Amino acid sequence: MKSSREWAVRSRILAPVTDSVIDPVAAPAGDPVDPPQIPPALADARSLVAALLDEGVREAVLCPGSRS
Repeated sequence: MKSSREWAVRSRILAPVTDSVIDPVAAPAGDPVDPPQIPPALADARSLVAALLDEGVREAVLCPGSRS
């Protein structure tokens, strides 16, 4: 049987999400704002999280960051 520490380590996954969505509040007044699209990195992260959940991972943390 796995210890709670082993489960905690296995259940924490960090995935950088670098693309951002358009902020409607930041758009100039009067400009039409398209509904935000899911950025590719976020879509990939969602796919990763879905796959991990299917494998029994209990928690995934998505952190904004850079790829450099």
